[in-house]
Amino acid sequence: MLNIPEYKEYGGETKIALMDNSSLAFMHELSQRSYPSDRILSVYDLILIPKWVMEEIEDSTYRSTYVEQLQAQGYPIRWIDETKYGAFVNDEDVNLYYIVEAAVSRVSELMRFLRRKVKTEDLIDLPSAEEWMNQLYDEWPIYGRTLSTGRILKKNAGEISLTILAEIFAWYHDGVNSLTIYTQDVNRFD
Repeated sequence: MLNIPEYKEYGGETKIALMDNSSLAFMHELSQRSYPSDRILSVYDLILIPKWVMEEIEDSTYRSTYVEQLQAQGYPIRWIDETKYGAFVNDEDVNLYYIVEAAVSRVSELMRFLRRKVKTEDLIDLPSAEEWMNQLYDEWPIYGRTLSTGRILKKNAGEISLTILAEIFAWYHDGVNSLTIYTQDVNRFD
């Protein structure tokens, strides 16, 4: 993982940006053309990048370097582990399951995965959110190509993660006044 601190607990931030790989690539490209990200990113108390997105960023040296440069310049960039989302919903794993289900409801492969491998007759008997979120990523049901690094691209994992995170902040953290999702992807939720 890049030398970026992990975000483990809501700290009262009111202006939050959620970033994906493609938006960081876009901002890097702008900065290369003398259009710095200052005006865009300086308004945020927190810039969050999901762990699944960090894996994509690390596939590229220039994106990795750009994120570390932003961190070094004082931007409040943190990464967040999707398997720890339960802590951000007061460990209410059933509610987190419902948030995830709503976030993936238009993606049939993910809905099938949840119904077959996670959902129980009585949701109180669900495995821990950490366990089934980890399983979801490890067994990602949407086919993705194999990258030159050997890593298999988890198609739409970043977008799903951002959607879940946005819902968590909207439902559980009333202090958030502004939540912005930055994404540039054109092939999401195919």
